[in-house]
Amino acid sequence: MLSLDLSIDEALGETPGIATVFVRRGMVCVGCDIGRFHTIREAATLYGIDAEQLLTELQQAIEASESRVRCARAHPAAE
Repeated sequence: MLSLDLSIDEALGETPGIATVFVRRGMVCVGCDIGRFHTIREAATLYGIDAEQLLTELQQAIEASESRVRCARAHPAAE
């Protein structure tokens, strides 16, 4: 589960789909060497973004991704 105190690298490693949120927000966290050290909270502060709002967006991205996976499993493509 994501938290504001999780490092960017850990968060991306656990849930790579959240990269789109960082990119959409104009944050260069994806692929940044400092991502190993910065937490989600610190990155939000550096970019002047409300940390709680960013966390909400990251969690929504995870939920949307999980929903797509569940849907794909329930309705596999015909071969």
